[in-house]
Amino acid sequence: MTKISIIIPVYNNFELTLQCINSINRNCKDISYEIIVSDDCSNDETNKFFESQNEIKYVRNKQNRGFAYTCNRGAEIATGEILLFLNNDILLINNILPDIIDSFKKINVGIVGAKLLYEDNTIQHAGVLIYPDKHVGHLFKNFPSDYPEANKVREVQAVTGACLAIRKNLFLKIGKFDESFINGFEDLDLCFKVRKEGIKVLYNHDISLYHFEEKTRNFIKKDSDIKNSKIITERWMDKVQPDYFLLDEGFDFKLNELCEFYIIKKNFQHIEDDLFLAIEKEPLYFDGYKKLISWLLDKKEFDLSEKIVKKLIRFEPIIDNFRIYEYILNCKKDINKAKQVINIIENFLQQKIEFKTKVEKIYKNLIENNNYKIAKYYEEWLNNF
Repeated sequence: MTKISIIIPVYNNFELTLQCINSINRNCKDISYEIIVSDDCSNDETNKFFESQNEIKYVRNKQNRGFAYTCNRGAEIATGEILLFLNNDILLINNILPDIIDSFKKINVGIVGAKLLYEDNTIQHAGVLIYPDKHVGHLFKNFPSDYPEANKVREVQAVTGACLAIRKNLFLKIGKFDESFINGFEDLDLCFKVRKEGIKVLYNHDISLYHFEEKTRNFIKKDSDIKNSKIITERWMDKVQPDYFLLDEGFDFKLNELCEFYIIKKNFQHIEDDLFLAIEKEPLYFDGYKKLISWLLDKKEFDLSEKIVKKLIRFEPIIDNFRIYEYILNCKKDINKAKQVINIIENFLQQKIEFKTKVEKIYKNLIENNNYKIAKYYEEWLNNF
């Protein structure tokens, strides 16, 4: 019987770790597995508790070393044929181990990733998405969990390390997680190394878990973020390709005023009379949001209008939608928040002008290199400037 070593890298958050482990033991039956807690020098109850446990393997760093090092330490004492790296803020809702094992039975699969959900059952991760400018994000983030295109088993270029399974012999062969990364991009690097060997990275929607990651974006860049980004860019970004498979599934890419890519739905046909239901089923139905907001404003439903426009901005982050947001806040007489949105709009406009020279340079370079597939997005941006 195939054995799985579940490696949980931790740094504090003892209660979350216990919750994660309890969900594993509660759901995972009839499959051979071991749990390894790899502790990155926590200063809460973690050390005291797990040192006294016999059922769980425990290893502790002498000092804080980061995600990659901590995962590698856990892998060193693993006895399973498959390693499952699992963040301690993960909660299992069913027995995922049989689907992980079955995924590795498919031809030439080396890494398997999962569909991760927020508490509200929207998607946090359905594979890594690589945009035309090589920026990376989570595919179908904030979409409903039952969104059809997110519920396909597919080969992807990378999956998140929050839930990543890999054959142990492959993990050791390619050199484990690269410890030069500090809490970021180790998972991308690992996946890219596996694909370089001609081995597949698979996203399996049947492996579905809750991930209690904070949904609010963090705009503060740490020094380690800049270093990690520099390493991954220099090492891989000229070797990986944008995820153009989305174009075959009815999607496309678009640039906002700040030259940031987002995805849109091509040839969208509205079939729902209930606009609330329509935007729940299809988060990219941008006209539906605006029709709904207009209707709500006529009824003076300002709180609900604000909720809808914030959701719209999440999927279509353009200036016009921020202006709608500003209008709603003024209707609510929420002056302080309206001023914050005005600042966002003004910064948008100021930076848009600064971006024009950059976009022209990018477009010229793409044309000179016959990269018309990507150049068309920048040409559209310039035409709409």
